[in-house]
Amino acid sequence: MFTFSRHKFEFTFILGALFAIGIARALNIYPLSLLLNIGRKKKIPYNFQHMMWFSGLRGALSFALAIKNIVTESRQIFLTTTSLISIFTVIFCGGFTSPLLGFLKIPIGVLQEEDNGGDTIPDRDGYEEPEADVQSTPTQVRRSALARTWKSVDSAVLKPLLTHSRPTLMDTMHWLGPVARWLTTEEQMTGNSSFRTSSPQLIVNQPDKL
Repeated sequence: MFTFSRHKFEFTFILGALFAIGIARALNIYPLSLLLNIGRKKKIPYNFQHMMWFSGLRGALSFALAIKNIVTESRQIFLTTTSLISIFTVIFCGGFTSPLLGFLKIPIGVLQEEDNGGDTIPDRDGYEEPEADVQSTPTQVRRSALARTWKSVDSAVLKPLLTHSRPTLMDTMHWLGPVARWLTTEEQMTGNSSFRTSSPQLIVNQPDKL
């Protein structure tokens, strides 16, 4: 915003873009929340929906897309508008997050929601911090079939393929044979796995491949 020398300020376009972003986010948050509330025992309250609408921050991704091509004047207008919107949403919306949470009476620092048998999430006034001397009993959360399937795919395929984490594809997908070996890096091979030799060696945490 402060180093680019060819900014093009079109204030009508900037205000129109801000208004359009607010309308577009509202058309996502409220209808989708309405659909999600169908059949739910605990509904998504309106104050939560208002907070989700307000917290639509723009930042690095939108800036990266806008700065990709700034050859023409119209594209420079897009960059200037995107930069201003990013600064406005991060500073204004981000800065007013805590006051708005208090105004909407949305609890923060709450470890577990109380089950009062109602259809809405219980309201708690002000901010609450968990007390140090109170021990909460963790509840067993049953994951959905989709979540369990995704976790299995993540552990068996994505992490071994995209990172140097253990186990390797040779461990999880040994039926691939030479393909699994070809997709396995030397860092993974020399790590702590079933393919490691019995001689002791130093294990160094490896960075992600990407």
